[in-house]
Amino acid sequence: MYDGLISYLRHQAKRTRLLGIGLLLGCIGASNAAPLAKGEFEHVRISVFSEHDVLQPAGNTRIAIQFEHETHWHTYWQFPGDSGLPTKHVLRVNGQTLESVLRWPVPKPLVVGGIHNIGYEGTSVLLSEFAVPNDAGNTAQVELDLSWLICKEECIPGRAQFQFELPVAQLAQLSANNASVFLAAQSKLPMPAPDNVRAEFFIKAERVWFRLQAPAELLAERFPDISASQLFVADNTLAAVAQSPLLAAAGSLSTVRDLHESFVAAPAALELLWASPSKTGQLQAISVLATPASADFSAGIGSPADLANSSAATAPPTQSTTFFWALLLAFGGGVILNLMPCVFPVLSLKVLGFLEVSPAAVRVQSLAYSGGVIISFLSIGLLWLSVRGAGAQLGWGFQLQSSGLIATLALLMFVLGLSMSGLVHFGYRLQSLSQQASASDSGWRGAFFNGVLACVIASPCTAPMMGTALGYALVQPALICLSVLLALGLGFAAPMLLLAIKPAYAARMPKPGAWMQTLKQALAVPMYLSAIWLLWIFGQQRDIDSVALLLVAATLLAIGLIWREQLRFGDGRLARLAALGLAALALIPLYGAIRVAPPADVQWQAYSASTLQQARAQQQPVLVQMTAAWCVTCKVNERVAMSGPTFAALLKKHEVVAIKGDWTREDAAITSYLRTYGASGVPLVVLYSKRGTPEVLPQVLTPSLVAAAVRRAAEN
Repeated sequence: MYDGLISYLRHQAKRTRLLGIGLLLGCIGASNAAPLAKGEFEHVRISVFSEHDVLQPAGNTRIAIQFEHETHWHTYWQFPGDSGLPTKHVLRVNGQTLESVLRWPVPKPLVVGGIHNIGYEGTSVLLSEFAVPNDAGNTAQVELDLSWLICKEECIPGRAQFQFELPVAQLAQLSANNASVFLAAQSKLPMPAPDNVRAEFFIKAERVWFRLQAPAELLAERFPDISASQLFVADNTLAAVAQSPLLAAAGSLSTVRDLHESFVAAPAALELLWASPSKTGQLQAISVLATPASADFSAGIGSPADLANSSAATAPPTQSTTFFWALLLAFGGGVILNLMPCVFPVLSLKVLGFLEVSPAAVRVQSLAYSGGVIISFLSIGLLWLSVRGAGAQLGWGFQLQSSGLIATLALLMFVLGLSMSGLVHFGYRLQSLSQQASASDSGWRGAFFNGVLACVIASPCTAPMMGTALGYALVQPALICLSVLLALGLGFAAPMLLLAIKPAYAARMPKPGAWMQTLKQALAVPMYLSAIWLLWIFGQQRDIDSVALLLVAATLLAIGLIWREQLRFGDGRLARLAALGLAALALIPLYGAIRVAPPADVQWQAYSASTLQQARAQQQPVLVQMTAAWCVTCKVNERVAMSGPTFAALLKKHEVVAIKGDWTREDAAITSYLRTYGASGVPLVVLYSKRGTPEVLPQVLTPSLVAAAVRRAAEN
């Protein structure tokens, strides 16, 4: 049983030694590496190295193709994902085309604008192995035709031919100068799995489950950190490209993804790369040929969302930077929450009461108050988890996909800003009740109740840093959620815990005063900015009419609440009800802003020079979009600014002819059109006015930008 494992571990040890040697040689002789050919291209430098200085007839050799990408630019893996194109090559020796296959290093996930791709940044090396022709003669004239796609916000296809010569003799000679290049490249290739490792996949209910089965010792060796491990599927049409966490069990790793939208039929077999970072942080992978499973093994794995929660719950704390950041934010937010005017008087009254009791009583009451605070926050957490377990989706992790929730959150932030600006107030009755409790009970029970009430009173207040921490906690598994709320409670209770340690500090607490109102009004600014940010996101998803309706809702809400605040201590009960009714009327424009409009399709005509000429001859505005399936920015532009009912209505209103050119495959006509406007790649969007005047739009589009351009084209 363990023969394969022992063999594999020996291979791994050998590979580690090779990597160490490669790194050593790289440090000593990297400057001596001698490329046979190289070139500077748009946003990438390419160098070609030979494994041998002298080739042998009928012998095998390799060339290394090194890509040095500019920062933030990338090329693609052999299976690029939702968009993109893989690098391709053709190799000829003395005019004879050879059979050669690229060997790809372990890639990395690339996410741009919600488009999930797989590829390479920084420096990457592709290896090509081929057999030298037996009749190569004394000199091998090597020609390498290379094509690639490099992307950032735009995508630029590249093509080049590299030519070089190598001597041929009966005895091959390795290149000492280039050894480090090949050793380093070899160390980054996926490793074939040993014989006692098998993989399988199972398709059911629009999902694909993957499983890797291997000895536990092997899995522990290769996947020490499951939270950072990943799966790359060598197929463009089986499963969604977006990464899902891996789930570890006895002798297996599992994951699940949604079925790809282009899925047609399951392959008989496919390659899977199960990758995990090494101690140096470099991704290393096991390559396994997976076959369809004979039995359903999906039980216990659940959906991609379930797996994400399970993975988060089991992630090692040392790898969970977000978790620790959330703890720090929660603790800091809890400390600042004590300075809110809705909380600080309660705290101050309790501290002033400490001046009349012994240090021992201060310590007991401080701990009791802190206990009330912490238990209250944990109780809120348990309530959240109960509601979520019943089917409700609490948290901030999903709201950016829902325009209704974004609109509601924008109004909530706006109202909190009004509260901090002193225009409306919440929590008066609870604050009064807490003050009565402080006066009526000087023992630990009163202190505990004060802690509970302080927590409840604090609920209308939002301290800086709390929003991020709570938003993170609400979508996490129970243990992480409660840990963040515990940190928030500890921060909120920190002043009392400090007094429990040093009761004498009670006399040094700052006294309530006008400075509290100044602080509160200053902290209203982040609330207003958050509301503006959410309004901007809402506008990206909807249209300007929806934004206007949401602003009307905010206006009604503000007038109603401020009017209600002015009448709070008056006798006009009907007037107060009228004020609340005015605030409630905000629901009408809110509903209008988030209503779901019926879909409307845009009829795009395929680009050709004659089609464009005929459209321009009609003296109508003409919108020309040059795009490609592999262009990330093109996809984002289409989703955000050039699709949906609002965009269709805009084109219909101004009688715009829409023409689309698809440059997914090379097209001479589209290439010629791109060069007309000085573009080396896509996206390119040109809007012609009625008079035929062209306007080239920016590469990154927004709905408002496109709408303004269309109106200009219709007017001229």
